[in-house]
Amino acid sequence: MISGGKMWVCTSRIMGLFWHQGGQKSRPGLDKGTTLLYDLAMRADLIWNPMAGQRDAQQPLREAIEVLEAGGWHVRLREAAHPGDCAGLAEQAVAEGAQVVIAAGGDGTVNAVANALAGSEAALGVLPVGTGNVWAKQLGLPAWSLPMRHPLREVAHGLLEASVRRVDLGRANGRYFLLWTGIGIDAEVAHEVEPLVELRHRLGNVLYAVTGLTVALNFAGTHSTVVLDGHLERRRVVLMIVANVQLYGGGLFQLAPAAYLDDGYLDVFLFRGQGLAATVRHFVSVLTRYHMRDPQMVYYRARTIDIYTDKPMAVQVDGEAAGQTPLHVEVVPQALKVLVPPSASPGLFVQPAGAVELRGQPCA
Repeated sequence: MISGGKMWVCTSRIMGLFWHQGGQKSRPGLDKGTTLLYDLAMRADLIWNPMAGQRDAQQPLREAIEVLEAGGWHVRLREAAHPGDCAGLAEQAVAEGAQVVIAAGGDGTVNAVANALAGSEAALGVLPVGTGNVWAKQLGLPAWSLPMRHPLREVAHGLLEASVRRVDLGRANGRYFLLWTGIGIDAEVAHEVEPLVELRHRLGNVLYAVTGLTVALNFAGTHSTVVLDGHLERRRVVLMIVANVQLYGGGLFQLAPAAYLDDGYLDVFLFRGQGLAATVRHFVSVLTRYHMRDPQMVYYRARTIDIYTDKPMAVQVDGEAAGQTPLHVEVVPQALKVLVPPSASPGLFVQPAGAVELRGQPCA
C-alpha cells in the first residue's frame, strides 16, 4: 500500500500560488487575466478513499503524485481507513495549513472533502477514481478506469495548470452538496446500496443499474408539497432533483443546461407522474434532452426550497443516502474554492475571474 497519514512527498520546491488580476507572470490554461505569483511553498494534502471505485488505483495515484511533485507541489497523502474518515482527514489537513486538498475517490469522497473545506481558505482538487465521478466530468476531466490508467497523470497536469474559482454550494438539511440533492428513484437506489460497501467496490455501476431497475419496477412515486422561494407547488412526482451542476446520472445526462457554478441559484426539476410508465418516460426525455420542453416536467430556479411528502421519503445528497424528508435546501453562494483545470468549459461560470488567494503554511 502507499504509505498513509505521515507520508510527506516534498522534493522540488515552488514558491506558492497567488492568483490576481493584471500581473506579469502567466501560465497556460488559466483564465484570461488570471496570473501566478510565487511567494510561498505550495502544500497539497491528498485524501484517498481506497474503497471508492475499483481496487487497482494505487499505482496510477502514485504516478499522479509524481507529476505533482515534478511540478513543485509538496503532497501529503492521507489514506482513509474507512469512507467515513474522509471528512475528518480533510478537516485535519485544513487545520494544519493545507492550501489545496485533493479528493481521490468518487463523488461521495468529493462531497466529504467539500463539506470539510466549505468556508475555509483551502481549495478543492480532484483525482477521479470512483464510480460516478460527476464533479470531475463536469470539469472536463477524464476518469480513471482499469483499461485507461494514464488519465490520472493528465488530471494531475490539469491541477498544476488550474485556476482557482469560488463556487456555490447547496445545503440540504445542513449538509453541503456540490452536485445535487433530491428525492425519488435515485434517492431510493442510494439508500438500497448504502450498506453494500463491498459490492459497490466490486461491481460499481453494475450494482447501481440492477438496483435502479428493481426500484423502478416497484416505485409508485409520492405526493409532494414544494415551496420554492415562497412559491407553492403540489405535485405527484417520481423524481425531484435540486441541482447545482449541469450533469446528472453518472455524468451521462445534461440535466440542467442553464445551471452555473457561481450564479447564486439552484435548478429544481419536478418529474411528474407515478409508476414505471412515468419513470421510463422521464428517463427517455432526459436522455434525448427533451425534458426542458416536456409538460410533465416542472422547472424552477430558486435560492431556498422546502420539500414535504405525504410519508417520509429517502433523500440523496451527491448520490449518497442522506436521511429522509422533510428536506430544506438552500444555496450558499461562493462558499468553496475549487481548482478549475483548463479542460473546464467557461460556460460553467457567470462571475468574472477575479483575485483568489491560496493561503496556508509552507512545507518545513
